[in-house]
Amino acid sequence: MQGSHKLLELVGGLPMVTSAVAAALASGLEPVVVVTGHMAAEVQAVLPEGARVVHNSAHADGLASSLRTALRALPPDLDAVVVSLGDMPFVRARHFEAVVQAWRPGSIVVPVRDGRRGNPVLWSAMFIDEMCDLHGDAGAKQIMVRYPEAVIELPADDDAVLTDVDDADDLERIRQRS
Repeated sequence: MQGSHKLLELVGGLPMVTSAVAAALASGLEPVVVVTGHMAAEVQAVLPEGARVVHNSAHADGLASSLRTALRALPPDLDAVVVSLGDMPFVRARHFEAVVQAWRPGSIVVPVRDGRRGNPVLWSAMFIDEMCDLHGDAGAKQIMVRYPEAVIELPADDDAVLTDVDDADDLERIRQRS
């Protein structure tokens, strides 16, 4: 993966970001916002039609800056948002649909497999301001820790909700599965 962009790596014949975004679109969620950073034009070129693309010029500042960019691009009247990652090529529309079906106002719905929390995660709108206050590579998991009573752990029927690509070894394992 050195010198390339992991989201553009082929898994099952498609760039992994293409599969991830296609799953979100197929679930019927609207809008589907994709945040680009490094190699923005190349990533945007492989996205399925229907996704709204926003660029995070501060992507080097960490994951929180991309999350903030996405949240600020959303309409203000949403009841909830679903956060997913572009490096999870086995997440399907049904995973998005499951967290939406489990949602209750004021909740955070997180899929769980083998005792581990995964993605996509549905966040009630009341958490958006706190999510926008995050910095660096800190994800929103710390908000779940602050509000354990809001968390709905949704049992996942497969490990797609846990399977992401962090390095070349992960990519090779995922390619062998596809």
